[in-house]
Amino acid sequence: MGTYKNVMELLTEEAVERQLKQLPSRVTAYIKADELVAYALNQLPSLYATTEKGLKYQLRRGRSHYRQQIDQAVQRAIAAVQRDPIRSQTPLSDVEQKSQKVLQRMRALFQDDSLNWDTVPSLVEQALRQDKHQPAAGTELYATSHRQQAWNELDQPPRRPPSVANHRPWRHPFADRLPDSTARQPLEPLESQTSSTINLDVVPQPVTRSPEEFTDWGHPLSQL
Repeated sequence: MGTYKNVMELLTEEAVERQLKQLPSRVTAYIKADELVAYALNQLPSLYATTEKGLKYQLRRGRSHYRQQIDQAVQRAIAAVQRDPIRSQTPLSDVEQKSQKVLQRMRALFQDDSLNWDTVPSLVEQALRQDKHQPAAGTELYATSHRQQAWNELDQPPRRPPSVANHRPWRHPFADRLPDSTARQPLEPLESQTSSTINLDVVPQPVTRSPEEFTDWGHPLSQL
């Protein structure tokens, strides 16, 4: 159900407030404004609006066409309320209005216009049971992500260490000074060595070299 407004209520409230200010305080002390509004509205036509534009239009129309009629209805209401024998009775409670508003919100929540106070408890109980059996959204997403990550790791090929063939061969930093035959000779791989042990029975012999072998004849000072 949409939202609508009776513009005549606003115009009547304005007229009641205006006329109460003109009455003496001893009279207004026991007169209730809502009683005057209710009495006057029963004698006036309705001016409903559902939009802001329609509300402004109905306000202009009511003030221009119904102002005198509204003032007369309020005057009759003041006279009637002063001599009304049932005006001292207990007023209506707003509990019914509040309950209707709550029921309208429940209908919108459950998307059921036929919902009433007799069926509300069963629907609420059913909704609580469904929510209780459903897992939390965060837990389900966490478990799903970890399962997916595990499957993705199984689908990946096994990782292999980098091959030695992909690397450049090692070259002695002083290869430029070595003879061409020695510099171009590749290093012997470790796998091709016949023995990886050290013979402790062999006594190392001292290396004897002549002074000419230690002389760098390519150095400029060696020619002096």
